[in-house]
Amino acid sequence: MNKIIIIVALILITVNLSYAQSGNWVKVSSAGPFTSTVGFDTSMYAAATANGHIYTGDFRSDEVTHCVTLPTGTTVKSLSTSYGELGCYIFATTGNGKVYKINTCNCTYVLWSTIPSYSAGLNAMAWKNGTTAFLCGEDGKIFRTTTDGLSWTQQNTGVNVFLNDVEVLSDTVVITAVGDGGIIIKSTNNGDNWTNVPSGTTEWLDEINVINQNPSTFLISGSGGVLSTWNGINSPVPFTTGTNLGFIGYDNFPPLPMYLPLVGINVGDNGSYSFIYTGIAPGTYSLSLIQQMYNYTNEYLVSVAAGLKKKDSKSGAAFDSLVAIAAGNTGLFRYTEAIIPSAIKEAPLVVSSFGLSQNYPNPFNPSTVISYQLPVKSFVSLKLYDVTGVEVATLVNEEKEAGVHNYELRILNSELVSGVYFYQMVASEFVSTKKLVVMK
Repeated sequence: MNKIIIIVALILITVNLSYAQSGNWVKVSSAGPFTSTVGFDTSMYAAATANGHIYTGDFRSDEVTHCVTLPTGTTVKSLSTSYGELGCYIFATTGNGKVYKINTCNCTYVLWSTIPSYSAGLNAMAWKNGTTAFLCGEDGKIFRTTTDGLSWTQQNTGVNVFLNDVEVLSDTVVITAVGDGGIIIKSTNNGDNWTNVPSGTTEWLDEINVINQNPSTFLISGSGGVLSTWNGINSPVPFTTGTNLGFIGYDNFPPLPMYLPLVGINVGDNGSYSFIYTGIAPGTYSLSLIQQMYNYTNEYLVSVAAGLKKKDSKSGAAFDSLVAIAAGNTGLFRYTEAIIPSAIKEAPLVVSSFGLSQNYPNPFNPSTVISYQLPVKSFVSLKLYDVTGVEVATLVNEEKEAGVHNYELRILNSELVSGVYFYQMVASEFVSTKKLVVMK
């Protein structure tokens, strides 16, 4: 006997989403020129000027607050979050081999670390865990600390070019995107050894960002509008060119059923920007048409931080708008736009095997999403059982087309009690069972 109501939410395939251009940019600060911006602690951002002034704000507001001024002569190269990205602390790398730790809650700072015998630029910083971090700089320099900044060792990268960005995927893989010839280097042993990865481009690479942990997927951008995805193992997929966009702002959000699978925004010179969307298939993405800020076509945008704003942050309701902060040569700009798809262009998704995914979120109340995939058109049975093996509900019992299917299971009454349940998929000779938890 069914004790719940099952709502079929979406059948998901690779999508390219476009939006009614209802959003707009508003200049929220005329300080500057700005060099970097970063999002932290779920809804906050920080931005740095070339002369060491740090500003903070909330993605949901146009208000910008001056927080700290770093010592005279400090040039901020980049801002980064602390490990885990939550809390008050951010880090500022500088043009003279120093790193400052900034408490954005009480607007204070300390000289966190200095690289011995190195007084050039530190262009980016990435954390591996709570004590291990990497810095990249000029002349192929990468430095590693395993002591939370108390000491640093220089890594032998084998390159002698300007390194723009460093990114850590996991405990075993560290990847750096570099300029001057489009070099990409990676390490799989904590930075002890580095190998060169053919990038397929000679353009200057500005940023590399992790957009998926498993399977590993990176988004790489650079001057001349190059943009590519990379799995961290083989060579990157071919770069696209001509967009004139170089910097990525993004946030890693969990799957949001029925809402935009957004990665972020790509920005560049002439006030130009474009949205980047992830695909359902691992490693896929799409890029919207290039647009320009109204009245700011001469703006050179050097950094962007993107996020999503919730309808009701207390209840954890779905996100309802995209927000972003772009740092430019004359100020800070805030973008807002309701995320309501105006068009959906579908493209076939190639699936090579049967699969059943873990529901998300889990535990859940009042709804969760169960996804499964089919390599060929198949009859699918998907059922829900309690811990005693009694069938509680039939989710699917019909023939389905090949592809990825995504269903929302929603509790619309109180008959399904809190506890552990199991859902089982049967398709052809494929059988898979996973556990879900209802929490009231």
